[in-house]
Amino acid sequence: MPQLRLIILAILVLLAQPVVRAQAESPVPLTRVADLCVVPAEEIAGLKPFRVRGVVTTWPDGARKTAVFTIHDGTAGIFVKAGLPGNEGEWRGAPSVLETIRVGSEIELEGVLERGSFKPNIIAIDLKLLGQTELPAPKQISVGRLLSGAAVTERVEVGGVVQSATPYMEDGWLLRIDTHAGYFMARLRHFPIDPRALVDAEVRVRGLVGSGSNGRSESLRPLILVERKEDLDIVFPTKSDGPGVHPAPKIPLSKIDGFSMTGRSLHRRRTEGTVSYCEKGDFCYLQEGTRGIRVGLASEDPLQPGDRVEVAGFLDISGQVAGLRGALVRKIEGGEAIKPVPTSLAAIRRSFEPVTRGMPSNPHDFDGLLVEVTGRLLSIQRLTGQGKARLLLGGEDELISADLAASDFDRLPELRVGSLLKITGVAVVEYGATRQVQELSQPMGLNLLLRGVEDVVVIDAASWWTPQRLGVAASVLGFVLVAVLVWTITLQRLLVKRTARLEDVMQVHRDQELEFRGARHERQRVAADMHDGVQQLIAGAAFRLEAAATHLTETPPIVHTQFTAARRALLKAQEGLRDCLTGMLHIDEGPTEFPALLKHAAAAMEHWPEDLVEVLLVEGERPYRLSRHVKGSLLLLMQEAVGNALKHGGARHVSITLAYQDDFFEMTLEDDGCGFDPKSAPGQAGGHFGLESMSHRMSWLGGTVEVLASPGEGVRVRTSLQRERAESPPPEDLQETEGGGDLS
Repeated sequence: MPQLRLIILAILVLLAQPVVRAQAESPVPLTRVADLCVVPAEEIAGLKPFRVRGVVTTWPDGARKTAVFTIHDGTAGIFVKAGLPGNEGEWRGAPSVLETIRVGSEIELEGVLERGSFKPNIIAIDLKLLGQTELPAPKQISVGRLLSGAAVTERVEVGGVVQSATPYMEDGWLLRIDTHAGYFMARLRHFPIDPRALVDAEVRVRGLVGSGSNGRSESLRPLILVERKEDLDIVFPTKSDGPGVHPAPKIPLSKIDGFSMTGRSLHRRRTEGTVSYCEKGDFCYLQEGTRGIRVGLASEDPLQPGDRVEVAGFLDISGQVAGLRGALVRKIEGGEAIKPVPTSLAAIRRSFEPVTRGMPSNPHDFDGLLVEVTGRLLSIQRLTGQGKARLLLGGEDELISADLAASDFDRLPELRVGSLLKITGVAVVEYGATRQVQELSQPMGLNLLLRGVEDVVVIDAASWWTPQRLGVAASVLGFVLVAVLVWTITLQRLLVKRTARLEDVMQVHRDQELEFRGARHERQRVAADMHDGVQQLIAGAAFRLEAAATHLTETPPIVHTQFTAARRALLKAQEGLRDCLTGMLHIDEGPTEFPALLKHAAAAMEHWPEDLVEVLLVEGERPYRLSRHVKGSLLLLMQEAVGNALKHGGARHVSITLAYQDDFFEMTLEDDGCGFDPKSAPGQAGGHFGLESMSHRMSWLGGTVEVLASPGEGVRVRTSLQRERAESPPPEDLQETEGGGDLS
C-alpha cells in the first residue's frame, strides 16, 4: 500500500507541473498609459511593474544601447527611459532591441514609474519590437490648452505667426510662434531651409509636446518638437526678406498701436524715426516729434544717435507703453540731431494727470523722449554686472537716476557729491505696480539712458565742505537738540511734581472753591513761566538757526538740510510745550470724569478732523475716579499719540479704549494709519521725541507703555497703571489728611 501511495503522488506531481508552468508564464495584463499619467506621486513607489503597448512617437538619432523616447498607446503619450543603468528598475532587455527601434515602431514593454518629473516617466525593464505602424494623428488644440501643460507628450497641431528664429544647440532652431492667445516655442531639427526665412510667416506645426520641469516637479513652458519637414506647413509666406522691400504700409510712430476692428496684427509693422539712443545688437530708441519708443533689434547693425532709420518689427506690449521687437533696420536719408526737452519727475507726473481722467497725456508722456534734467549729485554707483555707472540726482523732493556706460564714465572729469549737474538722456519712466488690470500705473521714478560724456554737464561744482566738517556741524546741532530735549523733559518732570503738589493741596483743603482757584492759579503760573521762558528761548534758537542758514552761502545742500532739520526739531519742541499748556487748560476747565475729559479735549483741538477720536469703555466695568495728575499726564500722552497718528500715519480714525480693572487701569489708543517699522523709526537723533516722551511720562506715573506697529497696519499704544497709583482717594480719606501732610 505505501508503494501505491507513492506512485499516485508522483502521477499527481507530473500532472500539476504544466499548470504551474502556465501560471508562471502568464503575462502581466496590459495597462493604459492614460491611467499611468494620473498616478499620484506618493503612490508611485508602491506601484508594481506593469506592461504597456504603444507606438514610438520620438526617437533619438542613430542606433544606440540606451534611449529616452516617447510612446503613445491611443489613450495618452508618455516618456520612456530604456537601458539606463542605476535607475529604480533593473534593465534586463537585450541591448540589440534598442538598435532596431525607430519612429513608428510598435513595441511592448514592461516597466515601473519614475518619480521627480512633472508627468510620470516609465523606466523600462524589458522591451520587445512588434513591428512598424502609422503614427497617431496629431490633435488640433488651442494655444490655451497647449500652454496649460495638459498636452505634454501628445502629438498636436497648432498654428501662429513666426516672430523670431534663433539657433538652438548644434542642429536645431527655436521658433517663437505668436498667437492672440499667447506665444509658444517650436524646436526644428535637420531642416532643409534656413528657419530665419520663416520669420513673419503664418505657419502650422505638428509635433510632440515636450516640457522641462524644475526641482518641484512643476512644468515649464511647453515646447513642440518638430522632427520632420512635412510637419511644418506655411499658411501664408513671409512678405519680405528685409525692411527695405517690406510691403507693409508705413505708419506714423505715434500710431504704432492703434485700434482696429480686426484686432492687433501679429505681423511686422513698418515705421520710421530718428535714433536717440542705441545699444548695439540689443535695442535702440526711436523718436519722432514728441513720441519715442523702444525697438528691440534682430541684428547688430551699427546705429548712432541722429541716424534716420526705417524699422519693421513686431509689436511689443509687455511694458507700460508699446514698442517693437525683432526689428529689421534700414538707414534712410534725413537724419538730424534731436533737441532735448527740459523736464523733471514732477513735470512728468503732472503730464500724467489728464490720463487719470480718461484723456491722453498732454502734451506727451515723456517715455522714450530725449530729455534734459537738472539736479544735485547725491551718489555714484558702479553696476559691475551691467558694465555701467549710475548717477543719482536729487532736486525738488525727487530722485532721478542716470545710467552711463562704464567706459564713458571713466572719461568724465571728477564728479563730487553735491555738484549741480545738467544731464541729457532718453527717459525711461518707471511706473508703480497696480492691483487691478484696469487701474492706471502712476509714474513713480525716472531713469535716463546717457549717450556719452557730453550728456553730463557740471553747472556748479560742490563746495569745500567735506564729510568731516559736515559731521562736526551735525554733532553740534545734535548737542543742541539733546540739550533742548533734556530741558523739555526737566520741565515736564517739574510740571508733574507741581501737579502732584496741587493734588496734595486739594486733598487737605475742604473748601473746594478755594482749592480750585489755587490749583488754577498755580497751573496758570507754570504755564506762564513755560510760555514766557521756554517757548521764547526755543523760538529764539529757531530764529538764530534760520539766520545762520541764510549767511552760509556756498555750502552744499546737506548743510542747509541739517540746519532746516534742527529748526524743525525746535519748532516741534515748541509745539509739544504748547500741547502741554493746552492739556493743563483742559484739566482745569474740562469735565471731571476722565472719558468726558478726553472727548472734551479732542473736540477742542481745532486742527484735528471732526470725529477723529472715539472714546470707548470696556463693557461691564464700573469707572472709578482718577487722580488729577494721572488724568493730566494721560491727557498729554493722548494728545501726543493722536498727533503722531494724524501727522505721520495719515490716520482717519483713532479709538481710545478705557479699561477700569480691579487691579489696574488701562488706556489703549489704536489708529488706522499707515503704521511704521519700530526698528527703523527715527528717534531723538532725527528730531522725533514722541515715543521717548510717552515712555518717560508713564515712567513718572509708575506705569508702562507699549507701542505695537508694523507698516500698513496702523499703530497701537497701550498704557497700563496700577489702580492704587491711578485712583483718586475717596472723600473720607481727604478729611483724614486735613491739617496734616507735607505740602512742600
